[in-house]
Amino acid sequence: MMFPDAQYNIWIDGKMELIVDPLLMLERYLWRGKHTYAIAQHKHHRNVYEEADANKRRKRYARPLIDLQMKIYRYEGMEPWSPLKSTPSGKNG
Repeated sequence: MMFPDAQYNIWIDGKMELIVDPLLMLERYLWRGKHTYAIAQHKHHRNVYEEADANKRRKRYARPLIDLQMKIYRYEGMEPWSPLKSTPSGKNG
């Protein structure tokens, strides 16, 4: 881990630019709903599991690594999306 004492981690990849105060992002996406993690909504996929499947189809990354990461997400409580959920990848609320 790059910053072991950090309380929060905001991932910004090469296609993104942070244009707001990071504390506003934490307040809106984590603290209001008392969530433990938040993921930006993809323009084509409703959730991280659809994104994982798309990456496996495109053979962008090693399938076993993608499957392992999805197992970790499920273990940590991220449930697959369903129309009954209040948020795209969140828990029922």
